[in-house]
Amino acid sequence: MFVPLLLPLIGASPAAARPLPIPPGPGEVPATGSPLPGAGGGSTPAPGSASGNAPGSTSGNAPGNAPGNASASSQGRTPEDRLTVVIFDSGRRDGRYELRCHPTFGTLPDPQGACDQLDGQTRWDRDLFAPVPADAQCTMIYGGPERAHVSGTWAGRPVDTDFSRVNGCEMARWNRFSRLLGEPAHPSEG
Repeated sequence: MFVPLLLPLIGASPAAARPLPIPPGPGEVPATGSPLPGAGGGSTPAPGSASGNAPGSTSGNAPGNAPGNASASSQGRTPEDRLTVVIFDSGRRDGRYELRCHPTFGTLPDPQGACDQLDGQTRWDRDLFAPVPADAQCTMIYGGPERAHVSGTWAGRPVDTDFSRVNGCEMARWNRFSRLLGEPAHPSEG
């Protein structure tokens, strides 16, 4: 319309008259793969927004995993979510398994169920695979001989952790990852 005609008068170039791209909606990743300036794009996330880090960053803050947001698989997380699971002394599922999420692939019996379970527990401000704190008060109930080692990368964080069922806290932790580690041969409350 009149904008191209007025541009030479105000000293702006015709490139400045191009319409700005429409920013993505809540929970969407910009097409360029970089954060947008403004709310949610700085180092302090806006309430209810993603962490503000660029997709694929390894600072420990996974994009789209703030509490209350939709699952990370719908928010453009990079396919860096990969885990290797080695299960020992289970009596039936001993072996080495691979899991990849976003997109889902793996040698576990139910890779999609494992990815969904992990996504449901992932939060940008918390280490999903953190061990039971040393000062935790746990019931001294033995849950069975099952052990597992999980390594890889989840939500931009390195994972290298062990699981067992030696007390109530460890059984509860195992049960939170039941789709990844499998149901124990010796089920107990946990």
